Amino acid sequence: MDSQVITQFLLRWQSGDGSARDRLFELAHVELRKLAKSAKRQVSDASLQVTELINEAYIRLFDQTQLSWTNRLQFYALASQVMRHLLLDQARRKLALKRGGDQHQVTMTDFENPMALSLEMLLSLDKALNALAEHDPRKAQIVEMRYFAGMKCEEIADLLEISSKTVERDWKFAKLWLFQNLGGV
Repeated sequence: MDSQVITQFLLRWQSGDGSARDRLFELAHVELRKLAKSAKRQVSDASLQVTELINEAYIRLFDQTQLSWTNRLQFYALASQVMRHLLLDQARRKLALKRGGDQHQVTMTDFENPMALSLEMLLSLDKALNALAEHDPRKAQIVEMRYFAGMKCEEIADLLEISSKTVERDWKFAKLWLFQNLGGV
């Protein structure tokens, strides 16, 4: 799908064209499905199905009236963030049903070779990622886009309007920071 077309529908929707919102969802569905599969792969015991994740993200995304997008990458980055939060909400609900729960360590290889995280690991990662965001929001954004959305460095660089080298440098720093703050050795 041509990125210009998606961007045009985003802008039309922002201007108040309700039909553009529905057409945007139809056009972006394939990419949203990829994002949902990527997000779901990161959680080993997520019970939300890909279609449910897309539909819930759609509801949350399109329920927003104050959002401002300038291009499709911003839209997809926000969609991946919404999907991550949906999975986190689900994890919190599931863990609330259990008593206690051991925290698991996340190793450096977890970031190099993304694997499905347990719900406990996902919540620990989220807590560390939020702490990183307090110190350096851009690095936290890069982790979110790279790890959870599966975006390439070049895509992130375009979206954040920085060089690919800066993205790579921030990605390395963020991985190390998260590793240290998640109790890794």
